[in-house]
Amino acid sequence: MIAAVKIEHNMPLREAPIQKADIDGLELAYRISGPLSPLSAPVILFLHGWPLSGLTYEKVINQINHKFTCITVDLPGLGETAWHKTIDLTPQGQSSLLVKLMGKLEISSYAVYGNDSGGMVGRHLAAKAPSNVTHLILSNTEIPFERPPWLPMYKQGLKIPGVSAIMRKMLAIDNIVATPMFLGGVFYEKSQLKSSFKTDFIEPLLNSSKRFSDAIHSFNNICNWKRIDDMDELHPNLTLPTLFLWGENDRTFPLSAARKMMSRFGSEVELATVAHSKLFVHQERPEEVTQHILSFLAK
Repeated sequence: MIAAVKIEHNMPLREAPIQKADIDGLELAYRISGPLSPLSAPVILFLHGWPLSGLTYEKVINQINHKFTCITVDLPGLGETAWHKTIDLTPQGQSSLLVKLMGKLEISSYAVYGNDSGGMVGRHLAAKAPSNVTHLILSNTEIPFERPPWLPMYKQGLKIPGVSAIMRKMLAIDNIVATPMFLGGVFYEKSQLKSSFKTDFIEPLLNSSKRFSDAIHSFNNICNWKRIDDMDELHPNLTLPTLFLWGENDRTFPLSAARKMMSRFGSEVELATVAHSKLFVHQERPEEVTQHILSFLAK
């Protein structure tokens, strides 16, 4: 059951109002878009990666919100949710916040779709709430013992005073953003970087020093190699139906490494690959991603 919150029926996600829930003192921002009978519709909780927000899923949600109640959350430090220094915002801590959010919304059964770092939070959520999470869809997400290109360098570089300010200035230069060491590796077609992706996710970081600072806090917290590697011990505890939905050209989280990770799960994992796509496959190939979601959840 969904509590008395505003649900925009069949409305495009971008037009659905941003709502906020006070969870342990953190104002957690979310949107809900669903069918005309939201109380009886199955629910999907979408968890985004870095440095995105829930808007990243609009092309997919706009194709399925006639059938599913879709909830997107802006994870702490990104989108409309500010960073909070006194709350546990590790992936485990964020999953606890989401358990409380779904409880506050009175939603007891839901599927989870997590991309990039959202997939890490989603795995902890599935482990923490096994009686609530019915299906898990993981898309181009962290892999234990896998070190994505450039990220170790950024992790070390951000410890040097002034480096984050330089990075922010570099984000304003399209040719630099399109290089592999920045965001050139997130899309198969780099023209995507100059579309709504730029206005939705890059320009807010350029226009607000607080948003950029919050995003850096988020990056430093999520990009923790020990926590990522420790998930190898969590995976055998995940026995729910799981789909790996992978952009097959991704070099951040290579398909070959994802195949190895599948064997560590406690249940048989399905694999669906999407050609000509990389890290943010749901933005680049929303039609194919939508079809895989519908097929998986129909089983």
